[in-house]
Amino acid sequence: MMARFFARLALVVSLLALVSSVNAAYIVQSFDSPNVVAGSYVIGTSRRDMSELEKDMMMEAIKAGMGMSKRDVWSPKIVEPTDKTVWVIGQEATVMWSSRDATHPPEHITNKKGKIVLGRLGPDGTGEHLDLEHPLVADFDILMGSARFKVPDVKPGGRYIVVLFGDSGNRSQPFTIQRPQA
Repeated sequence: MMARFFARLALVVSLLALVSSVNAAYIVQSFDSPNVVAGSYVIGTSRRDMSELEKDMMMEAIKAGMGMSKRDVWSPKIVEPTDKTVWVIGQEATVMWSSRDATHPPEHITNKKGKIVLGRLGPDGTGEHLDLEHPLVADFDILMGSARFKVPDVKPGGRYIVVLFGDSGNRSQPFTIQRPQA
């Protein structure tokens, strides 16, 4: 009985170490349910199979693993570009996110390095069609509140969006990109 408990405990601890090493979120269900879920790993530990002591020790191991990788998801709102914005190919443009968000981030941001990518909504306004291989700008501190870059040579038109990646991915309102005036 105890050997089985320690084997399970070792499995939980090793899985928690694996999951926390990739900064995954933990989803832990109550022991009233048939399974305990840690990250994407399901450990079959039904209430019938474990003593109260085993359940208490396993819950403490899970809590300890969760504390090691506590993270806050931060999702600052993009305030520029707006639906009235027009970017010109080859000129400088700015993406700005809420200064309130930038000056009051959560304590445990998972990623302070930002990346901004251009995308375009489909004709019906769905799908983001992001150009992930050619970021507009990358490796900047997302606490700065804005980033500048040169507008790429893309097909002129509307329905363009930008997405700010870092701790989370936030999408702007659709805007327009046009060619320079001749």
